[in-house]
Amino acid sequence: MSSPSIVAPHVVPREWSLKFDCSAVPSEQEILLRAGYEPDGITNNITGINTSALACAASHALAVYETPTITLANRGGFNTLFLLEFPSNKQKVLACIPNTNARAINRIESSAATMTFALHVCHIPAPRVFAWNANDDNPVGVQYIIQEYFDDVVEPWQGWGTSSEDRKSHILDELAKWHVAFLAPMPPPLQRFGDLRFAQGLPNNTILSDPNSYVVRPPTLRIMHQLYLASSTSLPLLWDDLWSHQKALCMTNGGLDREALMLDDNDSCDAASFADVASQVLTFSRHALSVLAHNSTYAQPCLVNYDYAFRNILLNRDTCNVKAFIDWDDVHIMPFIVGVDYPDDINNAVVARLATDDNYYLEGPFRSFPPDERGEILDPLDKDGNLIDAVLNRNERIEQTMYRDRFIRGLEISDQRIAQPEMWDVRRPVLKAHFLLRYGGHVWWKKRQWLRRQVENRL
Repeated sequence: MSSPSIVAPHVVPREWSLKFDCSAVPSEQEILLRAGYEPDGITNNITGINTSALACAASHALAVYETPTITLANRGGFNTLFLLEFPSNKQKVLACIPNTNARAINRIESSAATMTFALHVCHIPAPRVFAWNANDDNPVGVQYIIQEYFDDVVEPWQGWGTSSEDRKSHILDELAKWHVAFLAPMPPPLQRFGDLRFAQGLPNNTILSDPNSYVVRPPTLRIMHQLYLASSTSLPLLWDDLWSHQKALCMTNGGLDREALMLDDNDSCDAASFADVASQVLTFSRHALSVLAHNSTYAQPCLVNYDYAFRNILLNRDTCNVKAFIDWDDVHIMPFIVGVDYPDDINNAVVARLATDDNYYLEGPFRSFPPDERGEILDPLDKDGNLIDAVLNRNERIEQTMYRDRFIRGLEISDQRIAQPEMWDVRRPVLKAHFLLRYGGHVWWKKRQWLRRQVENRL
């Protein structure tokens, strides 16, 4: 029997289910207890899966008529991963189950389609998808993706602190090489902004390397730990949509939602003042769009990972080459310029004891514009062996700058757009506007003085 098609929701045939032996499959509660969870803490971590149905779905997806073992692989803020292993051939797969705070029908299909597109069209190392179902009324009881599992891998952060500079340089070069693949322009049928889905009405023998097997739909974005479905695949309309939504989250019936703005009891903020700041954000974002419109080379749609971090990358344990990029929930089609950014792990601003007039603060501050510092790494210990915090912080900024420089050099080698000086000028307002629209009112209010200066100085 061949594996089922992945361009449509997975359905296990009734005859397969009737013959499947699920007597040895543990319940989700049993799986969590075996993973070390305390009985009192299980309730808050239950996804609600029917583990017998999940085992049956995995066996059908792989065309292996056998009952797999199921263990807990990992639990994050938005997904729980279960490892399923088939005893006879030792084949392993992961079942990705969205946690209750992260369930949206279109996100499951988008994640499956984006992984498949990246693997088959862009040739980016990504997990192979064996099956998915975005409906909660399927036999498993919840949405799921059954995907490839990787053995003998490490995440880049593991051992980073004790790694040689040669190893770190190799990892950064590897990440840069594949980052350029993310930044490649989308094929002509997909020149919009949003999320990928599978095209409707595809046959079971669909060619997954054909861009016409996919479509672009309005994106589903994480906003204030909730999922928000936008209404457009046009960048100007999408940004206006986001601005209106973020403003509405903070203003209710003409008043302020102080919790949404993350205000302390002693913070002074009124509706009129916030509305003025929101207006400045709109002015700034439209200016950024104007800059981008005059530099259309940098507006080409491409794959952009909103959660670009070492924890979402797997390396071959021996060679340190990239084995797979994982967690595709937050990969969207966005402008090239938005994707020119760094992994979080080399973008952590060490701002302690940084002068208040440093360019980092004059820039906003924004995480995509960390404080660069160059110079000699100094001994952070004084003559008595005590740690000198100022030297340690400076050393960390120098190291982070070195890593970012190495990463950018790798990008420039493969993508000439990044080597153009004007690209960095365009990047500045666009990434800042993008950040403001993603993170919303509490960030707007925090940066109100900077925003006012931008508008008063005519941007």
